[in-house]
Amino acid sequence: MKYISTVLLPLAFMSASSSCLAEVAEITVDRATTLTAEFFEDPATGGFYSGDNSLGRLDKMLIYFESNFIGNGLIGFDLSAIYGPLDCGETITINSATLKIAETNGSAFIGGTDNQIRGAYFDDWNEDTVTWNNFYAETDSLILAEGTFEALPDQYLAPIDLEMTPANQEAFFDSGYLTLLIYAADFTFTDPIELHGADSSFEPILTVDYEITSSNLSNSKQCKREERRNRRQRKR
Repeated sequence: MKYISTVLLPLAFMSASSSCLAEVAEITVDRATTLTAEFFEDPATGGFYSGDNSLGRLDKMLIYFESNFIGNGLIGFDLSAIYGPLDCGETITINSATLKIAETNGSAFIGGTDNQIRGAYFDDWNEDTVTWNNFYAETDSLILAEGTFEALPDQYLAPIDLEMTPANQEAFFDSGYLTLLIYAADFTFTDPIELHGADSSFEPILTVDYEITSSNLSNSKQCKREERRNRRQRKR
């Protein structure tokens, strides 16, 4: 994981709390794979998708939606470089989050292919063992962005702005990890979208604009007790 943080400007002091810094972080993808499934007809439910294959870590993700088969990209970003250094009483407010992804072959339909970027509530997945069945058994997801993949091989597409609200930050970012799903929102038939994944020259990049806020709690007895406990642990 490569991490770049740029301090933009100091913010003014506020009575209840003070926003210390506004920063921008660029975080490269931590994990990437593709979830695949096959459609099975079921008279009781009309049908369902199922898949037990594990594709592992991928430098090329296939995103597709056909009559009987489907493939969704699954990517994860480690946010510990942002959340890890926080001191007691400090919190983060994310102003915006932008995703940059790149195609490998520009195979999207002429005019582009519709897509959805979804935030998943489940972060504890492993590239080597995750499958369509076990991942979707653990989580639901929420649409954070919709757009179009243009046919542009081996270059980053236009940045995708993720919908950022306090609720979305709490649901998808505050665990210190962000899991995103990439859907084909319309039929791709036999022409899947190929996206660069992990360990590639065009791996996905998440850009986060955020503020670190220090509240009055930073001087509280609770924070001082936490600092003493941390010092004792470091001495062991």
